[in-house]
Amino acid sequence: LQLLFSDLRPIREEDLRGSFRLEAPLPALEQAGRDRNVRRVLAALPGFEDRILRLDRAASWERGRLSRQAVDRLYGRRVAMSASRMK
Repeated sequence: LQLLFSDLRPIREEDLRGSFRLEAPLPALEQAGRDRNVRRVLAALPGFEDRILRLDRAASWERGRLSRQAVDRLYGRRVAMSASRMK
């Protein structure tokens, strides 16, 4: 590609800070969780009101706790791990 487009300089995705996701409504929904202005604009689009309401509800959720019994039932009493699986 550099041979074909030698006059263009590459742009790294992280340098755009997510702005490229604002070009289409569905990818912008991911940004709406981080940016109030994006959320406001998407809420005004037809068909996105419900999605924004769900996003707002999800933002108020709190992390729960599992009982020791629930943890044992989910994962067992012993979790097989190795150093390579812990990264």
